[in-house]
Amino acid sequence: VAKNALFTRRNNSVVQRHAATRTYLSATIEPPLNSTIIEKPCTVLLLEDRAIYKDDLWTDSFHTSIPTDYGMSFVSITFPPSPQDDVDGDGDSEHTLEFHQMLQELKADVSPLNDAVLIARGPISSWCATFYLESCSLKGLIMVDPRL
Repeated sequence: VAKNALFTRRNNSVVQRHAATRTYLSATIEPPLNSTIIEKPCTVLLLEDRAIYKDDLWTDSFHTSIPTDYGMSFVSITFPPSPQDDVDGDGDSEHTLEFHQMLQELKADVSPLNDAVLIARGPISSWCATFYLESCSLKGLIMVDPRL
């Protein structure tokens, strides 16, 4: 048994996956040091429904434009994961989270950031962000295409 392994239950069997596969939050992208834009004291978080917007994700454009053009730090949140995340090659995703698990992960990862502005894009992300806001604080919440 690997020392840094996580275990999940699937079809009444235990599946081992390594902790390194947990990639919900990206690294924080800070504004460049030589930027002429005044740095703002907030972090923009982007949570998208990857299953809906798989061909039109905002992550790449936000990754460069938010720190460079607007002077804010940027972090992307990569769950709910795409169905292509198959770790052991058996055709199903070990990373799929139920809604309450996704909410708990969001609380654990985002609540330490006291300057967060969350952009939730899509119905599942917006619904999760709404529940998050009921028990944790954000500097701002922007819901795009919530369909609620």
